[in-house]
Amino acid sequence: MSSFNEVAESSGPPRAVWKLLYDPNQFSRWWGCFEADAPEPTSHPAFPMPQVVASDRGDARITVSCLVRDIAFDWRLSPLPDGGTRIELQVTVPDGYGFDERPQRDVIAFSVGRLARLAEEVAA
Repeated sequence: MSSFNEVAESSGPPRAVWKLLYDPNQFSRWWGCFEADAPEPTSHPAFPMPQVVASDRGDARITVSCLVRDIAFDWRLSPLPDGGTRIELQVTVPDGYGFDERPQRDVIAFSVGRLARLAEEVAA
């Protein structure tokens, strides 16, 4: 398995980030593969992929696992002293996935940054 991390900070509070992450209807607002200006946009099917979503409020963690491809997105939200949020994402990809890492990492970095900015807009 390969894995990598992405980190961003937002002036939006953890609650705003949490709501954007946890609501599947918000996904297209911040995930980069739906954006023309995202680096090398990737394609996703026009139907929702089956997934498992788990959360731990005490640990401020959200885990989203794709049931089709066994990719895990482990999100951690940490409050910042100024009321903002540190957003950390660990992506774990199975070896047999055929993962083209550089374009995917670019899209994920773009998406985490966009999530941070959107949380700021929602909180304003």
